[in-house]
Amino acid sequence: MDPSKVQQEMSNLQVTVNEQPQIEINSSIPVMPYDRLFSILIHDHPDKAYELKVLFNKCKRDEIPKNTIDLLLKDILGEELFLSASKKMQQKRSLPVTSSLHTVPYDRIFPIFFHDYPDQANELQVLFDKCKRDEISRNTFVSLLLDILGDHRQIRRPLVPYDQMFPFLFPEIQQDKANKVQALFDKYKKGEIHRNNFYARMKKIVGEELLSSASKKMCDHQLQKRNLPVTVNEQSRTQISFSLPVVPYDHMFPFLFPEIPKDKANEILALFDKYKVNEHTQISFRLPVVSYDKMFPFLFPEINKDKANEIQALFDKYKRSEMPKYDFLFLMKDIAGEEKLRSVEITMERNRLVLVNEQTRTQINSREEKLTFDQLFGVLISIIRREKRIELQASFDKYKRGEIAKHTFVPIMKGILGDQYLRSITAIAKQQKKNLLVPVNEQPRTQIISSELPFEQLFPFLISHLDPDKAIELEAFFDKYKALQRGGDGFSPPRTLTQSTQVFPVKAGRRGEIPQHTFEADMKGILGEQVLRLVIAKMKRQVENNQRRFFGHISSKSLNAAAT
Repeated sequence: MDPSKVQQEMSNLQVTVNEQPQIEINSSIPVMPYDRLFSILIHDHPDKAYELKVLFNKCKRDEIPKNTIDLLLKDILGEELFLSASKKMQQKRSLPVTSSLHTVPYDRIFPIFFHDYPDQANELQVLFDKCKRDEISRNTFVSLLLDILGDHRQIRRPLVPYDQMFPFLFPEIQQDKANKVQALFDKYKKGEIHRNNFYARMKKIVGEELLSSASKKMCDHQLQKRNLPVTVNEQSRTQISFSLPVVPYDHMFPFLFPEIPKDKANEILALFDKYKVNEHTQISFRLPVVSYDKMFPFLFPEINKDKANEIQALFDKYKRSEMPKYDFLFLMKDIAGEEKLRSVEITMERNRLVLVNEQTRTQINSREEKLTFDQLFGVLISIIRREKRIELQASFDKYKRGEIAKHTFVPIMKGILGDQYLRSITAIAKQQKKNLLVPVNEQPRTQIISSELPFEQLFPFLISHLDPDKAIELEAFFDKYKALQRGGDGFSPPRTLTQSTQVFPVKAGRRGEIPQHTFEADMKGILGEQVLRLVIAKMKRQVENNQRRFFGHISSKSLNAAAT
């Protein structure tokens, strides 16, 4: 074959390929699902809906070949109407997926329609029931739905439970209308009234304006809760989230029940018991809860003794579960008074607060110093008169035997001594306890190797400078303290008196006739703090002089020995 002819034929083939029109490849009508096309045709041509439906059913049963459906449709509708329906279908296929009504399940979209169209609610419900029973095909369902709704096909904001709207609605209407709405809502919750009828009946009772205003207020309130304003400059570094702390419902009851009638309080408590059955765990930022027995030491000194005993008896019944919590709170409020209870709560809250900026470097614990009764008792016995001492000693013995409760012992002490006198003695005892702590920053370095005085050396010097009565009393206290040290339990307390602290640093051992940590307070109570300091200073000087003489005598002997 001639090469020139072959090249010419190849060029002709290339030309024919380039000249082939591109539109002939996609010139056919795009393939579409016929069920979607039929829904558009039936909606646009309701007069020919029966013929189209018969044709579509035959197509689904494969009684008609698919290549003849287009011809039959053109015969029924005409070529122009068929092409326009195809163009509409093509436009709908090009829209985003979310714009199609078929992407939303009907059971989710119907509550919105019921809320927006209460007049057509019955027709919508009947249509939806038929759709669920498959009595209506989906292609006809959409057209019937659009015929019922008309052109108003806007999906509004999601529904909110009606009971959340009532706090915004009830203050704006009369009490009888509020009761009617509440009774209607109770029937709705029990299933006696259908959902689509409830809104229409509530609208007739209240009115459309008040109902829409309450709904708007509720939506605004929810938006404010979700979008809390946050200022970055004022936010503390320890704040984790912007949400407010969640308070459990039972912590709110003591503030709620005094403000409402007792029958409503009982109803709320019964409802809360049912709620607790279904509640497994609740993790939340809770406020600190104080038990009632911790409140009593602050409350009982402010009320009479009879009232304190009555409250204590009620509390014992409450601990044995013979009385509900809210009954105990009501009775305690009636006995003590609301003002005193609130003042006690404020006092307890203040005691919990810790001011970090005012904390000193040497302060280890920011809480207030606590004294046991035996620590305070040693100071009191050494100061008060003999008659009150005997009475106080008898009460303290009953307290140690468990015959008097702790919260009733303080009012008894106040009745014997007086409130002001007891507070002053307590302040003195606390100050003495604070003096036992040596701040490390304030302790001089030169006092670490300071001379020490054993108690056995100090006591003969003290007794020689005292009256016979005080000397006998002090010697009796010291004998009890020595008996405690001889019966120690593995501790070896240093029985010394240092110059830097002017106290007796004794480790806490087991309890005896006189506790070790109260021995210094007992001595100060017998002698007086000023006398004790003077005697310690004299004894110090005497010991230092004896040491100088002893070391001077030793040094002179060593010099003489070296000379010989």
